[in-house]
Parts: sequence; C-alpha cells; structure tokens
Amino acid sequence: MDALRLEFELAEVRGRIDRAGAVDERRSVGIERAADAVEAVAVEVGTDAETVRKAKLILWKGHCSVHTRFTAKQIALVREEHPGVRVIVHPEVPFDVVQAADESGSTEFILKRVRESEPGSVWAVGTEVHLVHRLAAEVAPAKTVISLDQLGCLCSTMFRVSPNHLLWTLEGLLDGVVHNRIVVPDERKYWVKVALDRMLSIS
Repeated sequence: MDALRLEFELAEVRGRIDRAGAVDERRSVGIERAADAVEAVAVEVGTDAETVRKAKLILWKGHCSVHTRFTAKQIALVREEHPGVRVIVHPEVPFDVVQAADESGSTEFILKRVRESEPGSVWAVGTEVHLVHRLAAEVAPAKTVISLDQLGCLCSTMFRVSPNHLLWTLEGLLDGVVHNRIVVPDERKYWVKVALDRMLSIS
C-alpha cells in the first residue's frame, strides 16, 4: 500500500510539473518553473527530485464536452465584435484557446476576476453558459459579460442539479431514503477522500 501511495503522490507531482511548464521544454521559463516545481513537490512528498523525475504517470484520455466546444476562432470573432474585450476561459478548454485568451483559471478564479474588475469592463467568458448568465446578471450594469460561445454551451449534467432535485434528495434523507447512493469500494476510499480533500482545500 505504501508503494501504491507513493506512486499516486508522484503521479500528482508529475501532473503539477507538467502544468508548471515542463511539457514545452522549448521555453526556458517553463523549464525553470518545472525545475522549481520538482524541488518543491519532492520536499512536499518527502522524496528526492530524481525520484520525482522518474515517476510513472498514467494519463487518462478524458475531456469535458462543454469546454471542448470553445475555439480560438470564437476568440478572434469576439475581439472583432467587441474591441477591448477581455477573454477569460476555464483551463479545460483546448490548449490553443487557453493561449489565445487573456486569462484562464478555475471557476472560482473566473468569478473573482470578473467581480473585481474595473467598472465598464467587458468580458467574454469561456465556460458553462448558465454560470456565465448568472455572472452577467450579478455584475450588470457596471460590467458586461457575454459567453464566448454565442450558441450556448450547456452542460446537461450540471443542468440536472436543480433546486427541486436538491429538495427531493434532502427530503428523502429526512425520511431515511437515500436516492442515487454512490458506493466506493473500500480499497479506493482512502485515495478518493485524499483527492476530494485536496480539491476542496484550494477552492
């Protein structure tokens, strides 16, 4: 189990290294940031930098069907239609879209950045359309927020989470009924909790 835990920790470390810029070794800044990341996470995990560099990382070919709808062409079009617009996108969009945008970050980052921006600023946001509409209503009329995908970018999975479904679930719990119970095998519970705790700790 200790070996499995170490491999899991090292896989996460390698992921951080990649996000720090190690993937594109042609960029000296990326290389420097990656080297710094290797040292930092090696200390955090309690191992040495060489072990981190040799760590095995298993990549899962997954994607978000909503965020892959965004394109660099949409950014070019929105810049033509709204001169001076700031483009901010979720990092799950394709890499060329992240590069073409002015900023990218988590949902919380997007909300904070737009809320704290200067009055009169105009934002094109590349993430789920309901979030964009809620944010637009919240900051109007001081700021303008539009969706980067003008045809709408609906997440049907998120759309299933609604106040009436939440009420149904909570009322079921009061009655001792658990709707849609999720069962995680015992051997996976530890790392599932680790992953969730880490995600929540930075949100």
